[in-house]
Amino acid sequence: MFVGSLYVKVSLGYILFFILSSFLRDVFYFIPYISLYHIRHKKTAVYNKIYPSFFAVNLLHYKKCQSVMKNYRYRKDDHTMGKIFKFGQDVDTDQIIASQYIIYPTIDEMKVHTFESLDTEFASQVQPGDYVVASENFGCGSSREQAPTVLKALGVKAVVAKSFARIFYRNAINIGLPVIVCKELYDNVNAGDEMVLSMQEGIVRVNGKEYECTKLPAYMQGILDQGGLIASLNRE
Repeated sequence: MFVGSLYVKVSLGYILFFILSSFLRDVFYFIPYISLYHIRHKKTAVYNKIYPSFFAVNLLHYKKCQSVMKNYRYRKDDHTMGKIFKFGQDVDTDQIIASQYIIYPTIDEMKVHTFESLDTEFASQVQPGDYVVASENFGCGSSREQAPTVLKALGVKAVVAKSFARIFYRNAINIGLPVIVCKELYDNVNAGDEMVLSMQEGIVRVNGKEYECTKLPAYMQGILDQGGLIASLNRE
């Protein structure tokens, strides 16, 4: 009788422990995301008074939360619409960012001169999520890596062209700027048109029509998700 009663008590204790541990696991999983909201909205002082026992743990998870939210935004933005900035054939890296500007100490100082010889208002008009569309051999000329870097710094979501110069293509992937080959797009769009690019599907949608483009392999998509090849290797 005593053994049976002890067995029941132990079993109930185990069940209660399992339920409690599962609850605490869920709490510690979700609390960092809640704290990220409060931290970003400058409510840390109030939050610290309400949840003092969790606050230190939340700060430890802050960087992890930032990474998760960044990747979420990237996936969400995969189907957002952006404006087209259209350029022609054989656009070289000196036209993207002229040699006299690459001596500037920071990318922020360089980027305001992007496409200066082709479109003096490009740097002031382009918005994060917009696209550069070009004809053949985009990025030819010198191998300066500042050319794709200034485009990314201005928020250009992707460069879509009929073809790319090999070195520019490599440099763009290295720094995390998507470069997409689409043979038919250039001749069927105008500057200022709004378009949507789905890199995972390999589809461009603009003016009610769809155009097939190069679908990035999964490993290359992963490199871009992490901010480029250099950033990807640094994380390994």
